[in-house]
Amino acid sequence: MKASKNLMALCAAGMMVVALAACQKKEDVSAPGPAEQAGQKIDAAAAQANSDIKDAAAKADAAVSQAASETGAKIDQVTADANKKMNEAADAVGQKVEKAGEKIQDAAHK
Repeated sequence: MKASKNLMALCAAGMMVVALAACQKKEDVSAPGPAEQAGQKIDAAAAQANSDIKDAAAKADAAVSQAASETGAKIDQVTADANKKMNEAADAVGQKVEKAGEKIQDAAHK
């Protein structure tokens, strides 16, 4: 009986040692694994791409606005030049009509 009690005590002590060994502190798992690192890199790349797209869109919008402004100014200038030439042509035609009218009057007086 004494031997079986000693054997039981020894088994109990062995189980305690095994249980304590199993309770050993595990390594810190807060460090990201390879999949998590890849996911973080993908997220960072997507965020950078989004930022780049927004910057490119803003630059394109500014360029289109500038081009529209320049085109509008050129159209205004062309319109002003055409209006000026039309007025000059109308004046020239008016002077020729006056001269023709004077010639008709001179011919009628003769």
